[in-house]
Amino acid sequence: MPVFRTLMRIAKSNIGSILVSACVFVALSLSFASFFEDSTTAYFEESSLDICVLNRDDSELGQAIEGFLATKNNIVELEDNKEVLQDELYYRNVDYILIIPKGFEASFVQGNDDITLENIKVPGSSTGTYVDMQIDGFLSTLNIYIQSGFDLGESIEYAKYDVSQEVTVEMPEGQESQLHDAYFWYRFLPYAMVAIMITILCPVLLIFNTQNLKRRINVSPLTGRSKNFQIILGCLLISLVLFIAFNLLPLILYGESMSGQIGLYLVVNSLALTAVSASVAYLVGQLLNSIFAVSAASTIVSLAMAFLCGVFVDRDIMSESVNMATKLLPVTWYMNFIEEIRHSTAITASLKSTFTQGVSIQFILTLAIFTVGFLISHYKRLHPSAK
Repeated sequence: MPVFRTLMRIAKSNIGSILVSACVFVALSLSFASFFEDSTTAYFEESSLDICVLNRDDSELGQAIEGFLATKNNIVELEDNKEVLQDELYYRNVDYILIIPKGFEASFVQGNDDITLENIKVPGSSTGTYVDMQIDGFLSTLNIYIQSGFDLGESIEYAKYDVSQEVTVEMPEGQESQLHDAYFWYRFLPYAMVAIMITILCPVLLIFNTQNLKRRINVSPLTGRSKNFQIILGCLLISLVLFIAFNLLPLILYGESMSGQIGLYLVVNSLALTAVSASVAYLVGQLLNSIFAVSAASTIVSLAMAFLCGVFVDRDIMSESVNMATKLLPVTWYMNFIEEIRHSTAITASLKSTFTQGVSIQFILTLAIFTVGFLISHYKRLHPSAK
């Protein structure tokens, strides 16, 4: 297998640049993972807003609403004048103005909507929606007690007690939290894998596509099919080395999270990604004509797949047409499993189905891409002058 041995010698001679590229991309992946891990850890804290309540009803219910809002916000006293209220809201001296019209209590107790609460707020503001939710929650709870037969005074007391209760949310120390670091490693792996594979394999393929070497191979007893088979075999061997390296690191760094069944699924999914990356590199290598274009091709292809397939940008914010088009890209099927596994603590039937579908399609697309690359190589062999 002379072509295979030559390919290995060429790859070995470039071991320095290969290691440098691998270290750079691994460092970038770890940096991205650390950055996104810190930025995605968020905690909810209830905010206190400046609210003005104009109780024109001067009723027990109006006072109850004002008292309830005072427990969560800062009540600001303002003159009941339209111009004054608009100016205060314009200059953001107040976040929300609630107007309780006369007769509201009677209307509410009777269960009709003849008289409703009024408010002045910045249109579409999150603060206005936040206060609306507070008021709706209190009145909905109050209405339940009134409809159940309690008088207004009792209903107000019960409603105040209910809405004052707080729920303590705790994040369980389960497999999901342990998987967090490994998740980010495998999420950004497509960008690193595709870029490194093109950086490593394309120079090797370009050497075999030079006119002098092609002519020597063409006049030798070696068939074009055998030559391409040996090249693909060499590409797969290099890919296997990268696959082992990229999975050995997370095993060392996040050993506990990689020891379970989910870790095994992540490794197998990355194996499919490795095959995909090798096929993409092989195809790109057949299309390029200059070794100076390898760096640009590596950057363009890896970034394009990373952004379009959801590695750097969540696909939820992309249009439906873009998401449909990216189904033709193999990295999309890799990311389907990665996105779904983030919030899973075990391999469910749905997750297993996503995994099986994704891995199968990745291998099918790998064969398709290799076939296209083989056809291009075969065409160039039959037409030596083709670029």
